[in-house]
Amino acid sequence: MSNRIDLLHPRELDEGDACAWSRLQQETPAFSSPLLGPQFARAVGAVRDDARVAIWRSNDAASGFLAFHRRPSAFGRPIGAPFCDLHGLVAGPDSRIDGGALLDAAGLRALKVDGLIDPYNHMTGGHQSEAFSHRIALDGNAEAYLDRVRAQSRNGAKNFKRYSARMGQDLGDLRLAGPDLDKSALERLLAWKSAQLRASGLHDFLAVAWIKTLLHRLFDLRQSGFEGLMLNLYAGDRHVAGQFGVRLNGHFHPWIGAMDPDMKAYSPGVVFQWLAVKAMPQLDLNTYELGVGGDHWKRMFSLNALPVRTGLVTASGPAGRAAATQERLYDWPSARVQTIGRLRRRMDHIAATELTLAGRTRGVINALAN
Repeated sequence: MSNRIDLLHPRELDEGDACAWSRLQQETPAFSSPLLGPQFARAVGAVRDDARVAIWRSNDAASGFLAFHRRPSAFGRPIGAPFCDLHGLVAGPDSRIDGGALLDAAGLRALKVDGLIDPYNHMTGGHQSEAFSHRIALDGNAEAYLDRVRAQSRNGAKNFKRYSARMGQDLGDLRLAGPDLDKSALERLLAWKSAQLRASGLHDFLAVAWIKTLLHRLFDLRQSGFEGLMLNLYAGDRHVAGQFGVRLNGHFHPWIGAMDPDMKAYSPGVVFQWLAVKAMPQLDLNTYELGVGGDHWKRMFSLNALPVRTGLVTASGPAGRAAATQERLYDWPSARVQTIGRLRRRMDHIAATELTLAGRTRGVINALAN
């Protein structure tokens, strides 16, 4: 069997390869996220010149697709970082793909991963740790799902009932709008999130030009089941909270979740998520991603989780081995090392989003100040 690896920009992806990619995605449920298909890669490629797709071909047939950004120092990040909560090499169970060789051929010494889906263990090299990505997966009956949430988290269910009743009494009837096509609501949601990031001392990635362009293009996109989707909670006429992300058919992956800071006393995030689960059948959604992390509300609403890995996948050569060794240094149980590790992660986040030296410099200055 002869193998070869083609490297191209998403805009160069032809329809034959795009269809092959989608077929591989459909054959493995773990790959069903809208972030793992050709539509998302093309959307990001429209605003990023450093976007790439590595295609593994066996006997000229495409059998694996990895979308990424090739950043300075041959350090790669998944396509669309930081919005790529889930990512991976999309391939079939019978494909014999060497992930290290694939990265090497793509000109990468390492690929940073935060939610790697790798059901067939193609990307095992490097330094990685196990994690879980929370999700809501319906079998069609939202009320039955919420009954299980109530049984798992009685306090959470009581809080929803109390806060939703109080919000409705003080502000007006509650309404979940979805899909919400109001652009002013999108701008409000993004402004709330930016303010939240700045108040937390985090990097405001929503101020970056390519990210703003991507989000607005996705908001307007309607293409063969792939589209931007915004859900918002209103109390009377007041916009209280919401989420925006992308969907592919019945699978929704939100990124931007924010609330009116003046409404914090009502816990609108919990109220929103509860009503969003109830609305999933009407929205033709069967899977609602909540992402990696230990937030209490994720654990409350997620009754199953997808195994993922975080860390670094490395190429097969000496440069890859050196990158893995460097990554392991940050596992030392030293307070100083842990502090350096946190700052390093902040810098990595800045480097993933800021494409200019001026932007990276501003981000680093703000990170050090915080």
